[in-house]
Amino acid sequence: MERALWRAWPGPLLPDADTGGGHAGTSPAGRADVRIAEAPAAGTTADPCCGGTAQSLGLAPRHCEVLYYLCQGLPNKSIAHRMGISEGTVRKSYVSDLLRFFGVARRTELMMEVARRRLKVKPPG
Repeated sequence: MERALWRAWPGPLLPDADTGGGHAGTSPAGRADVRIAEAPAAGTTADPCCGGTAQSLGLAPRHCEVLYYLCQGLPNKSIAHRMGISEGTVRKSYVSDLLRFFGVARRTELMMEVARRRLKVKPPG
């Protein structure tokens, strides 16, 4: 599944300074930030939804936290454990809300939409 996602990735990943030059988002574990190539320079014709942060879209902080963990490749059970809530709440509330918000049906499609919009998903805290 991860390979299919990266084949569909719309652009280059930025080097992750925190890990000595690796690429952010290429591994589900140990990343401080999921960053995708910057939006086109000002004055170019670009999709107006591109280049912001998840928070700038109006997502609640807990939804941003779940989105971050999803971008890290964590399953619902691990997300629930980290957030101190039930797995059902993660699945039935947060993940379904995010899928609906981004207009997609699957988690992989969600990651591709985050990449397409070139969103920066900041770590919780």
